[in-house]
Amino acid sequence: MIDNKKRWAKMRKMGKRKFVLVYGVLFWGLLGGLIYSLDWKTFTFDSVGDVVRGVIIFTICGALFGLLLWLQAESRYGEERDEGEGR
Repeated sequence: MIDNKKRWAKMRKMGKRKFVLVYGVLFWGLLGGLIYSLDWKTFTFDSVGDVVRGVIIFTICGALFGLLLWLQAESRYGEERDEGEGR
């Protein structure tokens, strides 16, 4: 738990907006959209429209996912910090 707390303290310094963009939109959203659009039989993209649609949908969902990750980590970090202060 202490390693997670230290790791979150470092990640937290990037700020909510950058965290959501990097971990939600870029990692989850764009990569997820591209993978979703990939035709696994030929390892090509069927059409530009499929790629655009996949990237848009996954980017929006990725932003929400990144925000939820941030809020969860903030909640967990705050709980651990409060518990540590009571000792």
